[in-house]
Amino acid sequence: MSAVSSPAAMPAGTARPRGRLRALIKRGLRSVLIALAALSLLGAIYEAFAERADRRAYPAPGQMVDVGGRNIHMLISGAATGSPTIILEAGVPGPYVVVGHSYGGLVVRAFADLYPDDVVGMALVGASHPDQWAEVPIPGAATLSGLFNRAQGALAGIGVVRLLGWNQILSAGLPAQQAGELEAALARPDAANLAGYADLLNAQQAELAALSSNSLRLVVDGATHESLVNEAGYARVVADGILRVVEAAETGEPLPGG
Repeated sequence: MSAVSSPAAMPAGTARPRGRLRALIKRGLRSVLIALAALSLLGAIYEAFAERADRRAYPAPGQMVDVGGRNIHMLISGAATGSPTIILEAGVPGPYVVVGHSYGGLVVRAFADLYPDDVVGMALVGASHPDQWAEVPIPGAATLSGLFNRAQGALAGIGVVRLLGWNQILSAGLPAQQAGELEAALARPDAANLAGYADLLNAQQAELAALSSNSLRLVVDGATHESLVNEAGYARVVADGILRVVEAAETGEPLPGG
């Protein structure tokens, strides 16, 4: 014996509202995507014109020179003349006391490693530690930092960083001209803004000072990573520390206060 049955009939009008809802959702999503694309295009146009205006308002004070196939901006003051490619060819006789702030600390350490006979002193100002991100106690911190920088670069490319004034935090304390130059540079899509962790960074700064048997570590109360070089009062303390290194290099005596 067999039985044949047919599907239960759906209540009239049930399928049609569901289909209408799906269609409304699709139209809504499509409208949002179109609006985002239009805003992104407008933002990119705005950013392009703003960068063009920045280049006119804040022309680079130095010169672009070719270093191994790369154009690098250099500003040399004092008695140096000519078209240098690296500091050794800048017309400034050695030996040198090199100074690096933030990522620049890694650069001057690399320079001292390449030219040890030409470097007699070093001042690291809130310098990056080689293991800065490897030691952050957060899984994948370096990857997250990279993703953050890429996201910021993308937002800068469509003018969001400039419109929201995120770059003004880093330029606080600088004279108007220098603040404008820094804000213009940081608003570009290729700018990076890395955050750190105070306790870890303080410990790493102590490690950097311990690399030399003739060293002095200065902690500037109240200063931030940026205000060390932006704000005049803090910058004077930094300059005094650099002059101590120069004095020790000239006299051959241990660092005063070290």
